[in-house]
Amino acid sequence: MIRINEASGLDVSRIGGKGLRLAQLMAAGHRVKPGFIIETDDVTEILQGGQIPEGLIALMDEQLDIDTFGAAVRSSAHGEDGGQFAFPGMYDTRLNVARAEIVEAILECVRGADSMVAAAYADQTGAFSGRLALVVQEMVRARSAGVLFTVDPMDAGHSGMVIEAVAGLGEDLVSGRREPRRYYVTDEGRLTSVEGADEPQLSDEQLIELVRVASQIRDQFGVEQDIEWAFDQDGQLWINQSRDVTVAKANGVVAVRSRVIDALAGHTERELDRLRSLGLDVSGDVYSDQNIAEILTPHPTLMASGLFNFEFAHGQGGIRTGRNQMGYAVGNELETGFQLLVGGQPRCSIVHDALTYRIDGIPLDEYSRMVQYYLDRIVDDPRLANYPEVHLYEQNPSRELLAEIFGTGRADAITDLYDHFFAGIRMVEMQAIGECRDEFLPRWDGFLEQQQAMPETGELSQLVQRYQVLAHGLRDDACRMFVKAARLGFFVYARLTRMLQEMTGDQAEANLAALTSGIPLELNPNLQFNLELAALAEGRTSLDSVLARFGHLAVHELEISVPRFKDDSTALVEMAERVQVDPGQQEAMVDRFERVQARLLAGAGSRRKELATDIQVARTYLPLRELVKFQYLRAYAMMRDLSLQIERQLGWKPGLIFNLNPEEVFGIRSGNVAGMEDLALAREEFRQASRGLYVPPVIFSDQLDAIGRLPDDDGGKILRGIGVTDQVCEGKVVVVDRHDNQEAFAQLRAGCVLVTKTTDPAWVPMLGIVGSTGGLVTEVGGVLAHGAIYAREANMAAVLNVPGATQRLETGMTVRVNGPQGCVEILS
Repeated sequence: MIRINEASGLDVSRIGGKGLRLAQLMAAGHRVKPGFIIETDDVTEILQGGQIPEGLIALMDEQLDIDTFGAAVRSSAHGEDGGQFAFPGMYDTRLNVARAEIVEAILECVRGADSMVAAAYADQTGAFSGRLALVVQEMVRARSAGVLFTVDPMDAGHSGMVIEAVAGLGEDLVSGRREPRRYYVTDEGRLTSVEGADEPQLSDEQLIELVRVASQIRDQFGVEQDIEWAFDQDGQLWINQSRDVTVAKANGVVAVRSRVIDALAGHTERELDRLRSLGLDVSGDVYSDQNIAEILTPHPTLMASGLFNFEFAHGQGGIRTGRNQMGYAVGNELETGFQLLVGGQPRCSIVHDALTYRIDGIPLDEYSRMVQYYLDRIVDDPRLANYPEVHLYEQNPSRELLAEIFGTGRADAITDLYDHFFAGIRMVEMQAIGECRDEFLPRWDGFLEQQQAMPETGELSQLVQRYQVLAHGLRDDACRMFVKAARLGFFVYARLTRMLQEMTGDQAEANLAALTSGIPLELNPNLQFNLELAALAEGRTSLDSVLARFGHLAVHELEISVPRFKDDSTALVEMAERVQVDPGQQEAMVDRFERVQARLLAGAGSRRKELATDIQVARTYLPLRELVKFQYLRAYAMMRDLSLQIERQLGWKPGLIFNLNPEEVFGIRSGNVAGMEDLALAREEFRQASRGLYVPPVIFSDQLDAIGRLPDDDGGKILRGIGVTDQVCEGKVVVVDRHDNQEAFAQLRAGCVLVTKTTDPAWVPMLGIVGSTGGLVTEVGGVLAHGAIYAREANMAAVLNVPGATQRLETGMTVRVNGPQGCVEILS
């Protein structure tokens, strides 16, 4: 055993990280409570013999006033409180220990050397804990205590320091049991803002003293520090510990926000100017997530977003070519601008989207009135911008509405145009069925078989050429067919809905469900997939057989960076174990369809032929859309494989290739690779930085400052707290009320979001299951709570101090944990 003031030159393996740091602080003249360090050899001896060495207590009695102040017994492991791993609370600590309890307190902390929690933490982080020493000190009789960060742990680019304070001992703050009062101060000690609890009230003089001492400690160790401090009953400042800041990254949300707003403002101005040159004149634009985030994921890679634009949205993509074949008039106005990434999140332009519904015969300048009508309606009710094809766009407008928009003089002529358009749609419906089944599907199957039969090559230009051929095949064939099938399916579904409402009134919804279910198995790839999974779980088929048919699919199908089932079958096997399919249910649904159809046709009277036709067409086109999608995803899987091969030939780190758009990949064929790796790296860095930026689902072009600002009225969908990491994740909620709740514990998976009241060291194994792809949400805690320190070291998303989190969030919900902006968004 050695006194703290004599230990500053000793090796850390003898006295542990905490003991050495306290000794260094005391040697530098900082006010540290007197105490002793029980060295690692002594701890080993106590652990083996179960007894305190003779003379230890007597020496403490001689040097420390335990009767007056009480004692603190703390661990001091080699590796604890280090710059990379802090082992936050992994070992036992005893505070306010009375003289009569000191022996038992030391023995308890010594037994902590075998802490299973610490072992789990070391295993999960890769840290080496080393042997254990103990620090025994007089307690500070604290009036207030807390933690000071010499740099904002959430944004190292933010100037100034952050002080968290509670009344009394600081242990409740560190353990996450109490909300602190948070002071933001400059490096000179000037207060800039306060938030959190109402107490304690630190004076200006105390803030200045804290900042002065903290600056000295930072200079002493040469790196940013988080410092445990306490003011005693007499107003004296004591330093209880100082650590290198575990994580201090500049997440740059403020800088990212400015960059995103400027970029979108410039894009809007350029795009509206381009559209005006084509004849369209509107007041502005609205950007909506519509259903694009569901298709691409909320934070797609640039390649996934770029492929969507290339295959569908821009230029000669499927939206333009497919709809033009149906009688729409989509031209150069769709060259660019339909879909873009705002802060890394996909948003669609309402102006461009509305233009894809312009039919032949209506000039672009005249159609401006229809687009402006849509924009004005969204101003009145922003919810209309979500799924606008259902709630906003008038795809079969009445003459009265056309007169309101275009004037009575044009209403009759435009009504005639719409009548002609829908007559043409009826013709296209009959033609497209044969086109898809008899022409497209055989042609597409042959095209993919030809591509798969291509010999393996390590030649970069050949790999790029194959990637380009697949991309053009998707755009010019499969995606065009998909657009037609999807649009025709929508029309016939809407038409059948209206007819059933007119004929059967309140029973229309039930009749519609019966008529559009029981689709034949050969037209239903989704049901085929489920049946195959059930067969796999029951041992009636092999994994290889399932992968041969369905291995090209993935959980996020249009996110090309996501492995397909053939690349990683783990998720598919798990799905097979959980899927529940009743083969007899399909027969029952077919039987129900036949009975309902017969009953409705019998009572249809003069509309019998019309109803029979619409039922047949609806049952053809509704599954046709899914069948075409199933086929074009085969090409996506092949393009993913080629992307990774190109990446390996370039010598880039895994996944970096997905930060290029398709046209940039095409350019690699001609050797255009100079600077591309740096570009991809910069984009990946920005993509990660922007994940913490709140982007509203609906953005008005004249209100871009709403980006990055949490809404005041969010309908209860956003829960606010304290963000303690710079990470963002999306996942399923698992609410765990206590760490020994085995039922809740069994539901934890990698990537889920653990929601609880607070965490302590016993939660480490559960946090380890959640992992770096998951998140943590607690009702209490601050930036130095155990959970916060663990989350930063594990690089996982975490928001603490969320009021009522365990009541407002339920197991199974999907949420986004946004560390940089300190909020939890309920997604579904």
